Amino acid sequence: MTTSQVKPLRLLFMAESITLAHVVRLLTLAEGQKKMGHEVIFATAEKYQPWAEAKGFQFRKIQCLESAIFQQRLSKGQTFLQRQEISDQVHEDIRLLKELRPNVVIGDFRLSLGISAKVARVPYIGVINAYWTHFDPKDMPVPETPFLSLIGRKLAYPLFRSTQGLLVPLLLRQQANGFNKVRMEYAQPPLQSVIDSYSQADYLVFPDAPEIVPPPPTNFRIPWKFLGPVAGNLPCELPDWWPDLKPTAPVIYLNMGSSGKQELTPKIVNVLTELPAQIVVGTSQSIQRQLPHLPGKLFSATALPGDQICQLADLVICNGGAPSMYQALLKGRPTIGITNNMDQRIAMPFFAHLPFVKHLRTWNLNPDQLKKSTSEFLDNPLVKIEAKDFSQVLHKYNIDEQLMDAIKEVLSPKLSQTSSLDL
Repeated sequence: MTTSQVKPLRLLFMAESITLAHVVRLLTLAEGQKKMGHEVIFATAEKYQPWAEAKGFQFRKIQCLESAIFQQRLSKGQTFLQRQEISDQVHEDIRLLKELRPNVVIGDFRLSLGISAKVARVPYIGVINAYWTHFDPKDMPVPETPFLSLIGRKLAYPLFRSTQGLLVPLLLRQQANGFNKVRMEYAQPPLQSVIDSYSQADYLVFPDAPEIVPPPPTNFRIPWKFLGPVAGNLPCELPDWWPDLKPTAPVIYLNMGSSGKQELTPKIVNVLTELPAQIVVGTSQSIQRQLPHLPGKLFSATALPGDQICQLADLVICNGGAPSMYQALLKGRPTIGITNNMDQRIAMPFFAHLPFVKHLRTWNLNPDQLKKSTSEFLDNPLVKIEAKDFSQVLHKYNIDEQLMDAIKEVLSPKLSQTSSLDL
């Protein structure tokens, strides 16, 4: 059965907005389904309403955790969603699902849907990166908590590794307490780890390429499908200085993103200014004020259309998160990922096996190492050719068709019981 034979469906897309990546990549997926003729309703934090409506979606405001609070909790090793926040989101989800009665709800890090979609009896497709299906507590990267940062990397690494076997599983179980208390209210079984909350869906789709992240382990029980690499792009215009970039000089694009360690941007820029290249920086206004004034050398903006900047760039430096990495690799650009949070550090080893990708860490970032890595990529034409060739591999996926196939699969058991839809 081809996609053209599918009758129009009502699809609800729900994005947790703790980082821009969740909103932007879900907007990308929703846009594809709208173009295929389906009714799209998009729900996320109110500040992104203009973005959704600009794409012609119906919009619904939902409660989302503030990014600053999320980052603060993660940095302290705390659970990112507290019990009351989970409960409030579940109640809100149920009201919305019962009101709209979508054929399917697609959620990106809207973890409350793992509870609410079952209660509302709406098929739920979760969007998560495939590398989380390979997560093993004993291999968890060393987190940058205040305590470990205080004692320093040399002491922190052996201390964490020596206690990891007992400490990490205990911590992950503890962080699932909020979810489990709310799940208990709805007679749903408890989770063993907070990581399990990522995959509590009827079906999972991975915005990844299997050439980078392998399929889940054979004992993984939830139905899944690779969509292909999903990057997304900020809906913004090119900056006024765009025509001032010289086509004869290399361009380095630096953007640490909403979940990267933005305060490192000036330090990174200081290193890059020593190189014979133009530097394009995407960062906040407060960080821009800390950057040197170098007309013709340094260009910055608070919002940039990343795909067009990557197309122009000779090298991309980002936070190592999957959306940023895919955005660069889809354009065939060598990339350096400077990771900060757990998601980025779990993702990067899967990317870093590629010869045109390097993984650095924000913790004790070494300026000499950064300069060396950057120079190696800028000066090596073979690396650029390999990155360009690999981009062709990434472009073979039809993400919209893959998502529709997943939608049909998640609906098929329901359709076998009722004939309310005709696929």
